Amino acid sequence: MDESLPPKPHKPRLLERLSALLLREPEDREQLVELLHNAYERQLLDADALSIIEGALQVSEMTARDIMIPRAQMDTIKITDETILLYVHYLEPRVSSVTLAQSLYKMARVAACLDPERDWRWLKRVARRLDLRAKPRDKRHEVVEIKQLLALTTDRPTRSL
Repeated sequence: MDESLPPKPHKPRLLERLSALLLREPEDREQLVELLHNAYERQLLDADALSIIEGALQVSEMTARDIMIPRAQMDTIKITDETILLYVHYLEPRVSSVTLAQSLYKMARVAACLDPERDWRWLKRVARRLDLRAKPRDKRHEVVEIKQLLALTTDRPTRSL
């Protein structure tokens, strides 16, 4: 065989041409978004998945400057005894005491990361005191028997399990 001859170019067969036409990949973002909307219309994607993917595409086109708030424009509050007291008084009627205590624990961890030189043990002690007196809400009146739940989800009467 003569090696000096160039190889023959591969000519796609009919099946390859049809599959390329039917399985064509999008060439730009607009075609990709159109493809996603077509998949949504054919119920291959639900609305949440479509929204998440579109949001990811939008964020991928942004820079950090587009997303983040400059420090000069941020509203900040200094963590002091007084501000924590106001925070607790504000949240106590709105959330359970367990949630409030966990919120303060998280705040103490974040504060320690942002300002490790400062002593944040006082904030952890406040959270600990709240945690010790925390009482989970009584949710027994919200409990529903399994038979009632099954009856809500099916049209047929429930059978014993």
